[in-house]
Amino acid sequence: MKRFSWYACITLAVVFLANARSEADLMLMTIREPGDCPKALTIKSKMNAPMVDFEIAVDPEAIERNELYRGRIHANAIVQVADAAGAVASLAVQGTKEGKWTRYQVRLSPSAAKHSELQIGVSLYEKNGRPTLGGGVSLRIHLAGFVPKDQARE
Repeated sequence: MKRFSWYACITLAVVFLANARSEADLMLMTIREPGDCPKALTIKSKMNAPMVDFEIAVDPEAIERNELYRGRIHANAIVQVADAAGAVASLAVQGTKEGKWTRYQVRLSPSAAKHSELQIGVSLYEKNGRPTLGGGVSLRIHLAGFVPKDQARE
């Protein structure tokens, strides 16, 4: 009977530990319109006939707010290009570092912008330069909410 109790305790401990959330979990933020943007994220768009130019700026340190990794927090971006029928392509976007901000520029047709999204991953890095296991913030930006108003009605 003691052996059964021991196995039962171990099983319960494993189940509870496996289901416990840790602070190392990745946080997901979905952004659909300008009002959803945190202060550390700016998104500007303008028409550049016949395309829409998006300029996205993110302050990774302010998004993640992790004092232990100060100076070792970086952003990476991927644009998921889609049309009304579904996904078309997934492309890495090269960011430009300007002080504490990382800037990304994306140019899409208005119809593609209405169905596409930009994903920005803010990740933590160890002192040896390797990414951590867990932690960070993922921003999912639906570009439809940022298409200039004159094109959004079409």
